[in-house]
Amino acid sequence: MFWMFWVGLGIAIVGLVIEARHDRYAVMKFLLVASLPVGVITFAVWRFGETPHPVAAAVAVACAVTLAFCTVVLVRSHLGREILPNVLARLVQPAAIVELDGVQFAVRSSALALQGGQTFEVEFLAQNCWSIPRTVQFGLKLESRFPLARGGIEAPPSASISLPGGAVGSLKVTLASAPDAGGKCSLLVDARVDGNGGVRVRRWHAQTFTKPLPAWARIAAAFGGLVTWGGGMRVRLTVRPTPGAARPVLPPPAPCAILWEPTAPDLQVAGMKIG
Repeated sequence: MFWMFWVGLGIAIVGLVIEARHDRYAVMKFLLVASLPVGVITFAVWRFGETPHPVAAAVAVACAVTLAFCTVVLVRSHLGREILPNVLARLVQPAAIVELDGVQFAVRSSALALQGGQTFEVEFLAQNCWSIPRTVQFGLKLESRFPLARGGIEAPPSASISLPGGAVGSLKVTLASAPDAGGKCSLLVDARVDGNGGVRVRRWHAQTFTKPLPAWARIAAAFGGLVTWGGGMRVRLTVRPTPGAARPVLPPPAPCAILWEPTAPDLQVAGMKIG
């Protein structure tokens, strides 16, 4: 049975090595979190066990070395000099930026309060942290219809941004409120990243984009003794009804605009030093 353990361990190591060639930061975070409890447990077995445990001692030492190595790599990653400028952090506050599969993005709304029957724009700003192109699919949906009573928010089903390696792009989507809509509401942002391969070309990592749990999952978690909240990116609006106003017609989504793109030499240097 031991051969199955060693085969599984070998496959896991090969997988981590392959993933580290693409995103070393994510692998280091995983090893840091995984080696800490294993190191503590094996150290306790070795130090406080009734009989000597040389295997536990060896595993504890290996975990300590892994912790030290991962800590050094992560600290150097945070303190190292960027090759490509962080354009997105100049356009919005860094705290408003999230990251999904190596693409960082933020959302801006042209209006936080509007009249029923009025149109407004939501802008998606995305920054590719990989050396090869990525496509980001964005979507918006109303979190709950109850605050808007009889009306709602009309939005296109989805829109996408195609980003060359290391580039920063913008996509503006027009939405409209129903004439009889009124109250406060939240639009949930959905995102999906398509594309594979390449190496990372930016050191800085934004907070991870998470989707909110559906209501049934929160209720099930509550019955299990867990309290869950938060999650997801939202655009919050206040709508004042305008009786008799005409229902606006949504224009087609505008094509995405590339705000900044690195030169091929800069992209190659960033991939060699960071990836």
